[in-house]
Amino acid sequence: MENNKTNVELKNEENEHISTSNALSDEQRVKVMSPSQLVFKRFIRNKLAVIGFVILAVMFLFSFVGPIFSPYKQAQQFYTTETQFKPMAMFSKVYQWSFDIEEGSEFTGAYGALSESQLKSAAGNIALSISIAGDKQYYAIKRGEYLFDIVTCERMATYNHNADGTLVRVTETPVDDLIYEAMKATVPAMYITDGIYTFEYNGVNYIAIETKNVDPANPAAVPQIALGTVKNECVATCLRMYPVNEGTQIPAALQNQLLRNYYATTKTPVVFEGKTYACSEVNPSTTEMRVTCDGADYAMITGYVLAAPDGSFINADLMSKIAATALPAANANSDAAEMTIQDKDGKDVIYKITKNLDNYSAQTQPYDVKIETEVTLKMLTKAPSKEHILGTDKYAMDVATRLMYGGRVSLMVGFVVVFIEILIGIILGGIAGYFSGWVDVIIMRLIELFNCIPFYPMMMILGSLLDAYNVSSTARIFLLMVLLGVLGWPAIARLVRGQILSLREQDFIIATEACGIPVRRRIFRHLIPNVIPLLIVNATMSLGSIIITEATLSFLGLGIQYPAASWGSIINQTQSAYEIEQWTWIWVPTGILILLTVLGFNFVGDGLRDAFDPKMKR
Repeated sequence: MENNKTNVELKNEENEHISTSNALSDEQRVKVMSPSQLVFKRFIRNKLAVIGFVILAVMFLFSFVGPIFSPYKQAQQFYTTETQFKPMAMFSKVYQWSFDIEEGSEFTGAYGALSESQLKSAAGNIALSISIAGDKQYYAIKRGEYLFDIVTCERMATYNHNADGTLVRVTETPVDDLIYEAMKATVPAMYITDGIYTFEYNGVNYIAIETKNVDPANPAAVPQIALGTVKNECVATCLRMYPVNEGTQIPAALQNQLLRNYYATTKTPVVFEGKTYACSEVNPSTTEMRVTCDGADYAMITGYVLAAPDGSFINADLMSKIAATALPAANANSDAAEMTIQDKDGKDVIYKITKNLDNYSAQTQPYDVKIETEVTLKMLTKAPSKEHILGTDKYAMDVATRLMYGGRVSLMVGFVVVFIEILIGIILGGIAGYFSGWVDVIIMRLIELFNCIPFYPMMMILGSLLDAYNVSSTARIFLLMVLLGVLGWPAIARLVRGQILSLREQDFIIATEACGIPVRRRIFRHLIPNVIPLLIVNATMSLGSIIITEATLSFLGLGIQYPAASWGSIINQTQSAYEIEQWTWIWVPTGILILLTVLGFNFVGDGLRDAFDPKMKR
């Protein structure tokens, strides 16, 4: 049947036999590959090297392409609006005395003669005689627990106070008999040392001042009483007055008259500049007395104080409602109370009154008054959310975006530093290895000199100088790259020198000498290219360590500074135990990126080393 085959079939079988005999096996195919193809084939056979390459590809896409698609900028800060109870004022009982001086009074500067204990020691109508530097004698007359009149006496007459209680006039100044009788009814018959008595007759305030007046030369001398009219100089009080309307200025003279009405049994209307001011009875629960001006609500006097640290206006209605809310809370031993008040625009505003436990005492009973306020806050160290998948850092910036830009800086620093190291190392190492002799000695001593420089102390000094001269973050990046490259070239130079020393004795170098090729061309066109594969492996392995070095310097505050970002500066935000425990979304992703990148470079470096090794099994 084979004999019956056609010529065409025989021709096809022959061609097929020829094709099969010329086919290359895998081993034969490797033998005819170029050196670069061999390196590539060995590299891709190394699974860890491929994994490392994929990791680096992802890191580069994340760092250099990711910011293009990120909706945020590197230094963009984020804010949020929240409703908070913002401290507005402190509410407490009044315990500090104030002095409201009458117009035209010379009492200014005399406050030091009065103390709280002196004023509180006065009882009834008996007050204190105040000795002030100068010719005037001032007297503090008690009107109530927290109100004293500081007065002077316009003397009218002088009386001897006999032992039997009778009063004998010793001056010729005419005094109305009715005034004299009113004084006798006021002054007790018994002898009192330095007593001060006030009384009112026909709408006029009078003062009777009794002094012991003992003359050592005249044992028969008797006490005397000086009678005179009262001239008001000042009001010493712990009461406070709050106007109803913002911008209302209460004149000091009017304020003093209204304050004197607080403890008066009969609230006499005050006529001032053609207007009538009426005072209500004192509310014992809130210690407030309302004042009207021609029938309209005008002000409030109270024994409580509401002090706003920013000096903002606090009106009488707010003070009254706070007192009505805080006092029951204090009596019930409650720590807080809330109330709602409409502002001038008719909007409900919530106030919270919280007991100030740090400064609390039975005397002052302080409360912090807080107002519900919408405030704009920076989103500092916010946990991951839909808007910020890796949260925000302590600068209120998006962590994911900062990681992208930080990776760009870290990778760029690594490659630029390696380039500088290789450039300097190739030049100096190639020259030292080729020429040997005194050139080699000088370059090797230079390498040893650089190796003796303490790296981190030097970086700390340079970092301090950069801080002192306020070098910008961009300039710091370039300076950091140059410094790392200049300090890191000796290892490359030693490696290149060693390889050149072995290669210069090879036949192809001897051939270049015989052909008269210039030295520069021999070194950089024939020797250095034979060192390049080893340098590539070394550079790839060094990239990971440089990234770690940059991260370490930035973590120590010596590298990249805010607002620029690098992976090291991002981790630098979490240094305390609390920050490490609470802000895991900042340092954990950054640490993972550094770990993966360094592993990727190491895997690729190992793969390239194996691929360039001529003894590697094929």
